[in-house]
Amino acid sequence: KMPKLILIKGPAGVGKTTVCKHLSKKLKTFHYINLEELKEKFNHLERTERKIKAHKLYYPKIKKLIKEEKNILLQESFLKDLKKEIGKELKNQQYELISIFLKASLKETKKRNLTRKQKTATAKYIEKSYSYLAVPEAKDIIIDVENISVKETIELIMDLIKN
Repeated sequence: KMPKLILIKGPAGVGKTTVCKHLSKKLKTFHYINLEELKEKFNHLERTERKIKAHKLYYPKIKKLIKEEKNILLQESFLKDLKKEIGKELKNQQYELISIFLKASLKETKKRNLTRKQKTATAKYIEKSYSYLAVPEAKDIIIDVENISVKETIELIMDLIKN
C-alpha cells in the first residue's frame, strides 16, 4: 500500500491549521508537521526571515518521514514549492499525493481571522495575499468551506481519503 501525503491548502484565514489539527486526531497513522508552529519559534523575526527559518526545519522533517514511508499531513500554500523541495523524494518513494484546497470568499476569510486565537495573519495580509493564495492548482480537490462547519469539512476530507 502506497504511503499518502495529504496537503491542506487555501488562502490565509480559511482554516487550514484548524482542519489539520482536527484531521491529525482522526488520522492516527499520519504525521502532522505544523509549519505555523515552526514559524512561531521565530516570532521575533520579520515575516520573510521567519518563513525561511521555519522552512529550514520543515523540509528535513518531511524528508525524514518520506524516507521512513510514513503517512504525512501538511498545510501548504503552494504545491509547486513543496514539489521543488521534496518532489524527488516523493517520486522515489511512490507516494500518493492528495491535495485538498479549502475555498472561501475574502469576506469569509477575514471574518474567520477575527476569531483566531493565534494572530498569525493581519487583515491586511489576508487581503493582499488573497489574490494569489485563493487560486487552486490543477491537481487540487476543491472543498468550498464558506458555509460549512469544521466538523463537516473533516467528514468530507475523511470520505475523500478513504476512497
